[in-house]
Amino acid sequence: MVVLTVPGLAQNYSAVQKWEGFYPTKYANTAPLPAGQTFWDDPVVKTALAATLPAEQFSQLKTCWGAHCTEDRIQLYDNMIAVHVCKQDSRDRRACQQWAAYVFLELDSGRTGVCWNMMVPGDFDPEPASLWYWHAPSGKSGSAAVDVCTSASAYQHAEDQKNGKPVGNKTQGLVAPKIAR
Repeated sequence: MVVLTVPGLAQNYSAVQKWEGFYPTKYANTAPLPAGQTFWDDPVVKTALAATLPAEQFSQLKTCWGAHCTEDRIQLYDNMIAVHVCKQDSRDRRACQQWAAYVFLELDSGRTGVCWNMMVPGDFDPEPASLWYWHAPSGKSGSAAVDVCTSASAYQHAEDQKNGKPVGNKTQGLVAPKIAR
């Protein structure tokens, strides 16, 4: 059996670790970014997230939902680079339970997972709809409904994915009855 590799097609996922400690769109300590380069522009990150997220959500993530967002420093957990970004609402407050993304990229395998909170349109008292998007370099991708993404639950979903466990809602107790209107 002969294995051929084409230069430039193989991804070096561990190279993404260079972003640890920085912010997605600006370096720590206010040092300037390389010309046009942000975490979202990094070719490995861009390729992985474009394969993981629907195009509209990938665009929202890269552009802070077209407005402003709060970015946390990029962290390394075990072998995963982790990024948290949340939109700021119209009152310039963090709206992390309504619009947020927790992004995980495994440095050894290239598997990507994103825990995404988004407001359900049309609700008067909106509850976020949360989804776990995932993609593996083998081409397998998917999404699953999950409970509202928090830093703890998003990390648990990433760990479950890494350990081969299914990611999704876990119903506990009795299902609440539908209320007639």
